[in-house]
Amino acid sequence: MTHIFDVIYNYEKMNMKILKLVLLLSICAQFKLFGQLNIKSKSEILDNIEWISTNPVEEADKEFVSKSASCIMYQFVKYPNFPVNFKALKEFLDTDKNYKYFNEINIVFTSNQLANKIKTGNKYNLKSSSLESLIKVLEYYKLLLNKEPEQKNDILDEYSKMTKKELEKYVKKLLKK
Repeated sequence: MTHIFDVIYNYEKMNMKILKLVLLLSICAQFKLFGQLNIKSKSEILDNIEWISTNPVEEADKEFVSKSASCIMYQFVKYPNFPVNFKALKEFLDTDKNYKYFNEINIVFTSNQLANKIKTGNKYNLKSSSLESLIKVLEYYKLLLNKEPEQKNDILDEYSKMTKKELEKYVKKLLKK
């Protein structure tokens, strides 16, 4: 089970197909060892995503790791072909890899894309999901700054200053790239 957490820590560096394979093998190993998979319900996953999005903690936090892992497992079991799209977070990802909460921001973003997929099903829209996920990242960032003011980030600060309409235009532009 520990190797799942290592994958979570480094997932943004890995090719998504490799990540899927590693997680699938981990899930299969657990199934073989324990005879069953404990996949959470939609409501439990949505609760986990809400907790992840509103509790700025370091990724080493056991509860953060546990909730993140259950979301990732849920996604790979229930929505194996659902692509994670990072384009709306591209500038942050390209410039701030050394940011203390880099991985946590990625997890907040991707888990909220999953939440949007769960809530909208076949009516999933990448643009609105990316916008909503980015807004959740900015809410997380605000909570994080209340806790650790020294964790300022220029790109997230810039996004935070935008109105929802400006942010929507910006996300639309990033998704076209």
